[in-house]
Amino acid sequence: MITIHVENLPEFTRDWNLAIGTIVMAVQTGVELGIQEGISEALSTRHWQDRTGEAHRNTRGYLDHRTQLGAEGWMECLVDYASFLEEGTEPHWIRPKAAWGTPAHQLKAGQTVRASGKGPHEHIVGRGQFLRWKDSGGEQHFAREVWHPGTKVDGFMARGVQKAERVVEREFERGVVTAQRRWFDE
Repeated sequence: MITIHVENLPEFTRDWNLAIGTIVMAVQTGVELGIQEGISEALSTRHWQDRTGEAHRNTRGYLDHRTQLGAEGWMECLVDYASFLEEGTEPHWIRPKAAWGTPAHQLKAGQTVRASGKGPHEHIVGRGQFLRWKDSGGEQHFAREVWHPGTKVDGFMARGVQKAERVVEREFERGVVTAQRRWFDE
């Protein structure tokens, strides 16, 4: 039989719990700072132009909740074309949406059908035969289709996530050092 006796077990347990608490708080801080710095990194290193400001406004991060052992948060770009900005696109035709009810065999490659116009926010006029846009000088243009040369892969959100991971790691390491100092300096 082996017997182990630990002197000052209550003090040891208290100090151990304080050390764990210090590290958990550091991880929680790391997640929160990581999200903020990650979003900042993503937006400051992006290579795409944001003509409408929509992608920039909808790229954000937030701390969802803290847990007993850390925290959870999100970084996101909530625009329909976020994956195109992140992963790029091949060259392709851009065509207006076809009128509601157009049979699939009549659609051109890459063309989709417009909404029915029956929803509460759908006010569709015309049959969608032209694309319409304004150039940087404010002049309006029309076309039946436009050739898009494609979009280069950017990886802006991937860079943001990498930054967030580095920040969480940095804060974790700071928490460990703080816990060690408290433990051994007392």
